Amino acid sequence: MTPEGADVMTDAAQGQKGSATSSRPKWSPWFDGKLAVAASIFGPYDLLVFPMLFYWGGGGAFLLIYLLFVALMAVPLLFLEVGIGQFMDRGAMAVWNIAPLFKGIGYVTTAVSAHVFWIALWMLTVQGLFWVDLGQSYVPSPDLCGTSEGYGTNDSYPPCQYAAVGLYSDRWPDHSLESGTVEGSKVLAMLLMLLLVCGVSAAGVRVVGKVTAVCLIVPCFLTLLMMVRVVTLPGAAQGLLYAFFPDWSQLAPGRTWVLGCSAAIYNFGTTRGILITVGSYNRFNNNFLLDCLAAVGLKIVMSICMSVTVLGAFGVAALFSNRDISELVLGNSASTLALLTDILLVVPPSGGFWAACVLISAFLLSLNEALWIVESVTAAVRDLLPSTPRFRVLRRKPVLLSVFAVPWFICGLSFCTVGAMQSIGQLSSFCGSYGLMALLSLLQCVAVGWMYGGMRFQANWAAMQGCCCCPYPLIFWAVVTPLLLFVMLIAWFFTLSTYNHDLIQLAAFIITLLVVVISAVIIFCKQPGSVRQKWRAVSSPQGLADHQLRPRDRRYNNVAMGNVGAV
Repeated sequence: MTPEGADVMTDAAQGQKGSATSSRPKWSPWFDGKLAVAASIFGPYDLLVFPMLFYWGGGGAFLLIYLLFVALMAVPLLFLEVGIGQFMDRGAMAVWNIAPLFKGIGYVTTAVSAHVFWIALWMLTVQGLFWVDLGQSYVPSPDLCGTSEGYGTNDSYPPCQYAAVGLYSDRWPDHSLESGTVEGSKVLAMLLMLLLVCGVSAAGVRVVGKVTAVCLIVPCFLTLLMMVRVVTLPGAAQGLLYAFFPDWSQLAPGRTWVLGCSAAIYNFGTTRGILITVGSYNRFNNNFLLDCLAAVGLKIVMSICMSVTVLGAFGVAALFSNRDISELVLGNSASTLALLTDILLVVPPSGGFWAACVLISAFLLSLNEALWIVESVTAAVRDLLPSTPRFRVLRRKPVLLSVFAVPWFICGLSFCTVGAMQSIGQLSSFCGSYGLMALLSLLQCVAVGWMYGGMRFQANWAAMQGCCCCPYPLIFWAVVTPLLLFVMLIAWFFTLSTYNHDLIQLAAFIITLLVVVISAVIIFCKQPGSVRQKWRAVSSPQGLADHQLRPRDRRYNNVAMGNVGAV
């Protein structure tokens, strides 16, 4: 056996010991962990936003761009976040002890996740009120009744039934310039949803894992049912052809490439700390590579199936309402949900069943996202609290949840007005800024691939898997992914305009950069000693346990401490 192989086996044995003595709760070896990785990258975005991007991005051409960036950016970042979470056994902030100079990454990701929770809570509130509206009968407007040739005399699919495609929920009008008083029904719905999320989260991470597994399996099953039903309706093929047919002219504008890159990063949930948190609950020797690959395959397949379902339904609606599909495809997730519900509500037979399938899928996906955000934020903060009697009460999860729930509820009241769409749009632009996500992704690659060292983490990866592995960290995290992120970040700058949406995204980028730089300067200046000693302190990992060290690192530490006999 080579010395490197002996090092790997020694690290693996130490990893088993370290995993056994860890006080952090762990997933079960076969079920919870694998489903948790898959569930953590699913959300309402897949059902309500990604199909719209599919349409506006050029159909099949956008799909090629999206898959390219998934392979070269999203998947490497997925491996990185789950891998360092499993290796460091810490949440989104404490995990960056692996490269202390970049601790600002953890501060930004946790703050962004806390703000994204407001969007997730708003989506849950919207869907809760949609359930109230589901039993209401929609009265077709004579002006919206279609007279499509070939279907005017079809008793099975009367065009007038599809007049509902012109109706949206009256509870959430898209009046971005209007304001209004807080409505009691919306406040009550938001409070109930907040209590539901916090109640499940307070039950423990294993309960969260089982609930999110249900939130993954049920929407996937219902999506397959809806897809089979929708593609058999008249007009669905036209909608799918119109949406999926490649528009190669869309490959020329730089904004399409930026849109595809942004969709790949955002759709896989990177840069929000969720994947790091999920990885931190893995056992040290868990094969996270297979977990991630299975999750990626399921994600791609189900995203396409959801796009087929949504765009096929819009094609049916366009045919029977005598409208162009471009008049129906929207960018707002709540309006898309309302429209999709209206369409399927009149699909014969049992339209109410298909509308309920949409609402159940959207609700469970939103609940899944909200649970993982809460778990990520609370785990990150809990890791930073000292394990002393003074903080014993605060470290309890129910207490910590109550600390966050109060500001989440108070600030969420602004989303319970008629003008909530303006606030939601601005918050979505800030948290979903491509500049913010690309910068955080680039810094993560630099921190792990360069400062900590791609070759070093390659050895750690081999120790976690119990065998030597391919030089993936060295190739992607150190070279390919950061280079592409930098190029696309430059391209993003050239696509910016003076619109409010782009200015908010630029502000998110600048704020993120300032937080990371200022925190790095503060961390560097707080270190004692000379400049060289300061640099060595901030560029070396902190708080690593013995099973997280390579044999050469153990020998170096023993020599540095004068413990020659231990070498």
